[in-house]
Amino acid sequence: KLSYSWNFGDKQTSTEVNPSHLFAQGKHDVALTVTDENGCSNTSVKKVSVTKLKADFMTEKEQACSGEKIKFINTSNYKGEKCTWEFGDGTASTEANPEKAFLKPGNYSVKLTIAEGECKETITKTDFVHVRNGINTSFSSDISNSCNQPVSVKLKNNTPNSAVVLWNFGDGTISTKNNPEKVYAEPGNYKVSLEVTDSSGCTVKKESEKVIHALKPMVRFTGDTFTCAGYQVKFTNFTPNAASYLWNFGDGETSTQKNPF
Repeated sequence: KLSYSWNFGDKQTSTEVNPSHLFAQGKHDVALTVTDENGCSNTSVKKVSVTKLKADFMTEKEQACSGEKIKFINTSNYKGEKCTWEFGDGTASTEANPEKAFLKPGNYSVKLTIAEGECKETITKTDFVHVRNGINTSFSSDISNSCNQPVSVKLKNNTPNSAVVLWNFGDGTISTKNNPEKVYAEPGNYKVSLEVTDSSGCTVKKESEKVIHALKPMVRFTGDTFTCAGYQVKFTNFTPNAASYLWNFGDGETSTQKNPF
C-alpha cells in the first residue's frame, strides 16, 4: 500500500491521492513524496506559477488612412497560449501581433482576448483607431507576359497626389521613381507591388493582381521512337505551365491535344 504526502510550497499539505489546492498568486514548488509499505520513499518536485493575466496592447499608430496597414502589438504580462483580436469592423485575427488594414474611414474599437490554460482575460479599447479617407493606389504595366529574356517592362503609377513612391519588383530590387522601367534578365514569375505616400501622409501598398511572366515554356515530351507501319504512337507531354499545344508529326499531320495518339 502506498501513502502520499503533498507539500504545496505555501505551508499547506495533503495526504490525498489526487488533491485540489487553491494557490495564491506567485511561484510555488509543489512536492509529492510517495512511500510504500516497506518504508521506501521517493519525491518529485514541480513548479507551479500562479498569476493574474493582464491583457494589454498597443499599435504603431492610432491614426491611419483607409487601406493602410497597422501593426498591433500584444503587450500583455503573459502573451497567452491563445489570443484573439477583434477589430470592430467584423474582422478578427489569432496572430500574436497582427497587421490590419481598415478599408473604410471611422473610429474602431479593438478587443484583445488572451488565454493561458484555464485563465482568460479581455481588454477593449473604445474608438482606439481613427481612420480617415485614404488613397486609391493604382498602377499599370505595358507588358504582363513575355517569352523573351531579358524583357523590359514599363510601369506607370496611376495614383493621384503621390508624394513618395516605392516599387518592389518581386526580384529583390526596388525603385523610388514615379514611372520606372524594369528589366528582368532571368526567366520567372514576378509579383510587383507599389507603396505610395500622399501629400497628407497616407501610405497605402498595392500588389499587382497578376504576376509578370517572363519565361517561355520548357518543352518536354516522350514517345515511341520505333514502331511498325500502321501502328499508332502515343506521345506523353511533360511541359509544365502551358496553356495550349501544337504538335507537328513530320508527316503533314498535327494535333492540339496535350497527349495525342
